[in-house]
Formats: sequence, C-alpha cells, structure tokens
Amino acid sequence: MYNKKINIYFPIILASGGGFFHGYAFGQSVVGIEASPLIAYLIGIALIGFVLILNGIYLGFGYIDKDQAAQLEHPEEYQFFVQPQKDNRDVQRIISSYLKKKKNLKELENEK
Repeated sequence: MYNKKINIYFPIILASGGGFFHGYAFGQSVVGIEASPLIAYLIGIALIGFVLILNGIYLGFGYIDKDQAAQLEHPEEYQFFVQPQKDNRDVQRIISSYLKKKKNLKELENEK
C-alpha cells in the first residue's frame, strides 16, 4: 500500500473550523425565536433516527436515545421504539435503491 504519513492536523483544523461556522450560523438563526426549535435541535443531537426493516418488510421508523441504542443487540429489539407505518411499493422502491447503492459502495471498497 502507501507508506505516506497522514497529517492528522489538517482534518482536526478543518472539523474545528466547520464546527465553528456551523455554531455561528445556528446561533444567528435562533436569535429572537421561541425556544421550541432550539429544544428540538438539541434533542435531535441526543437521539438516533432509524428505519426498521425485517425480512424485507418495512415496519416503520423511530427515534431512540444513544444510550438505549448501545444496549440493543438485535434488530428485533428496535420494534419497541418504532412508529408503525405501512409497507408499499414506493417504500420498497426506496429501500431497493438504497440497498443497490450500498452494494455498489461495498463492491468499490472490496476492489481497493
């Protein structure tokens, strides 16, 4: 492979700069508004959103606390946190497209 050393400082500086500008932009957008968008944003940082598909059938979506998610070991355990939704042809098309895209990415990774 490559024997080139990776400069770790560049990604750290880039991420720090991005975080600074994101914080500045977010701060400017919440000045003078009510508290509910800010609270929703902060809750969103602490939660993990997920879609539950078992045996190829879309069951719904949900949100779970990061600590709870770390304790779950099997996909079936997410059923307690899901908001049930109906499976249909459009949902299957979206899932199929996503899986196809994921498969292509995995194939590219395996070629490297």
